[in-house]
Amino acid sequence: METENRFSLFGYPNDKKEISKNWKSALGKMDLNNVTVNTLLNKRRKKRTKGVSKIKPKEECEPKPKQNKKTLRLLALDTEMVGTGLSTEENMLGRVSIVDYNGDVVYDTYVSPTEPITDYRTKYSGITPESLIGAPSYTEVQYRVAELIKGKIIIGHSINNDLRVLKLQHPAKDIRDSSLYKPLRLKNPKQKPSLRILAKYHLNREIQKDTHCSIEDARSCLEIYKKFQSRWEKDISCRMYKRKPTK
Repeated sequence: METENRFSLFGYPNDKKEISKNWKSALGKMDLNNVTVNTLLNKRRKKRTKGVSKIKPKEECEPKPKQNKKTLRLLALDTEMVGTGLSTEENMLGRVSIVDYNGDVVYDTYVSPTEPITDYRTKYSGITPESLIGAPSYTEVQYRVAELIKGKIIIGHSINNDLRVLKLQHPAKDIRDSSLYKPLRLKNPKQKPSLRILAKYHLNREIQKDTHCSIEDARSCLEIYKKFQSRWEKDISCRMYKRKPTK
């Protein structure tokens, strides 16, 4: 009975008086404060925690908009113009804005005038003399825009006017013009609706309240396009292959 509880659960002697010399030697070499018993339980814990990452910040967990080759090719473009010449009716580039498929600004700049400005058209363009101080040259802006839209599908409203003032050309198959797409025409199929009317009708949004903003206009064109994107692309595909358009 005296030796019945001599050994503990882990095999250590309970009776200190009867510790052998070998035990004393072994215990003397061990740093018991830093020993981790590598039990089966600990091994299981390691397996469960192995590869488990730390909690990520909220912004990293939020779903990001899906991107594919087609959406990466899409850009919306809009310009604001000022008037030159005695009649003030000649257009000159004053500002250009480009946004990507998510509506993020890719490029936005005012443009240094190449001729004397006779009408800033501030009420419509939002451009003032102060806006153009230190702005990059027309040639620099033109080159940058050409570089950005090369090989891309560009979206806009009466976008040929924007390309004309930029003195750039773009393949017709890569243009999505909300002023020309017939399903967007509300009452008269032959009448081009303004972007302001389209935004109000299709997006339930008031734009161009005070002045025009090329970023706001580009984003509005983009959102209208996205609303009709599937049908729009099918219609273009049918036109290219001479099939009947969708109804």
